[in-house]
Amino acid sequence: MAVAVRMEFANTTVAQYDEVIEMMGLSPRGAGPAGLLFHWAAAHGDGVLVTDVWRERERFERFAREEIGPYTQQAGISRPPTTTYYDLHNYNYRPADELAAPRAPIAVVMDYAASLTQYDQVIEMMGLAREGIGPEGSVFHWVAAADGGVRITDVWQDRQTFDDFAEHRIKPYSERAGVPAPTSVTFYDVHNYFTAGSPTQAEHAHATLVRKGYEAFSRGDMETLSTLMTGDCTHHVPGSHSLSGDYKGLDAVLEYYRQLGSETAGTIRVELQQLFSDGRGHVMSVHRSTAERHGRRLDAMGGIVFRIVGEKISDLDECVEDLHVTDAFWG
Repeated sequence: MAVAVRMEFANTTVAQYDEVIEMMGLSPRGAGPAGLLFHWAAAHGDGVLVTDVWRERERFERFAREEIGPYTQQAGISRPPTTTYYDLHNYNYRPADELAAPRAPIAVVMDYAASLTQYDQVIEMMGLAREGIGPEGSVFHWVAAADGGVRITDVWQDRQTFDDFAEHRIKPYSERAGVPAPTSVTFYDVHNYFTAGSPTQAEHAHATLVRKGYEAFSRGDMETLSTLMTGDCTHHVPGSHSLSGDYKGLDAVLEYYRQLGSETAGTIRVELQQLFSDGRGHVMSVHRSTAERHGRRLDAMGGIVFRIVGEKISDLDECVEDLHVTDAFWG
């Protein structure tokens, strides 16, 4: 699942930030490291605010251990940042090759006393697709549940473009969806940003297909899942418990996914950690599953071998780290 990370570096200058970026070998306003979807940084009080969006939390945490930590120390930033994680509900972007060079990019963080369902209504009225291309003039947008409401973080090419969009699109559509005015709006002058990795870092299309499936499952989005799999797909579930067996056909597979949610009272979470592709129709995933059921808790590693036919998933062969653990949980 994609994750946003807000890092507040106290007693830090933008010059020190620039030094860190140079040590990482990254070019300002260029492509970020593999696994990154977007990054922006701005001066904030006596320090620097950095906001990242990564494809998976594990990838960010590895990058933080191997690069952020050591390089910030070398730049004289002695204290680790105050870090907040957000599980993304949606994001929109503009392709890097379509972005005009922003002269004065701004970031805006908006908090709403609203629900994610209301947010979805607004996005639908705007004609924007989930995890799709954002409106002209935008650079990146993400949304997550926060503090009992909704937090939206945008980067725009300039303040005037955002103000126009807010007046003519955000305000009227929010009113139609019953969304009150934001409880807080904070603007930042963006010092630097990075887009998703360069084409040489891009993952294979089959891996992207599987990633979309994991993200749709995490949202409980059966409609999207149905578009990613063939009508005769099969999901093979290992073990000897009540849900083990072969689920044949799209309807049966989707019903199995619904049953996972109902059996765990909605507590099941599957966190994608890695994808491997052979470029010949096979993708292998590694994930961590957590859930609660009848007073028992599951926390186990597993994976799935996917077969891709005609750019859709046709077969899912699931594997688990410990069959005894999963049998005991689902038994």
